[in-house]
Amino acid sequence: MTDPAGTFPDVARSLQNARALHDETFTHMDVDEVLDALLDRVRAILRVDTAVVLLTDRQNRSLVATAARGIEEEVSQAVHVPVGAGFAGRVAAERRPVYIEDVADANIFNPLLVKRGLRSLLGVPLIADGTLVGVLHVGTTVPRRFTTDETQFLELAAARAALAVRYQLTRAERAGALELQRSLVPAALPELPGLEMAARYRPGKASVGGDWYDVFPSLRARSAS
Repeated sequence: MTDPAGTFPDVARSLQNARALHDETFTHMDVDEVLDALLDRVRAILRVDTAVVLLTDRQNRSLVATAARGIEEEVSQAVHVPVGAGFAGRVAAERRPVYIEDVADANIFNPLLVKRGLRSLLGVPLIADGTLVGVLHVGTTVPRRFTTDETQFLELAAARAALAVRYQLTRAERAGALELQRSLVPAALPELPGLEMAARYRPGKASVGGDWYDVFPSLRARSAS
């Protein structure tokens, strides 16, 4: 039941495939482009029929299909899979690679995998800084046993995807925090008799907590006094 087309001939090729996930191309893409490019490369290198990334929702209770190749309906239909349910949910819950030799004999939550005629599946978790952010899985329409090298390569791809997703989330969180900080700054300084006011706003950094908003009398007010 092993598909010889899925084996890696030597270590040199494995290293070459790994480098394909770390070139400078990815540094100029947003997260959606990174995921699409990664899935294209994973699908070509592993010679699989489908490749899908599902990301966790805000409550980490379910996985949402975000990017797909070979089974684009998962994204267009916004497939949701509860963590712990079915194949992808099991990968997320156990946080380890999960292999299914025959889809027909497995507990599959998403009917699209069956309708597509997939036979074998391999899934790995997306983990960044110890936090689960999603699942990456690939599938074939013929029975397939994935090698250790192939599993490790898929884990490497998942790590690359997880970093991209985590970076986007961190950037969004920082943007939200900055917008909140700015919203707390007074739109105008108070008017005090005999004084002209100037102000400087600087967010707190490093180990200094909170934000500083300093007010100084203007030079004109000092000269008048």
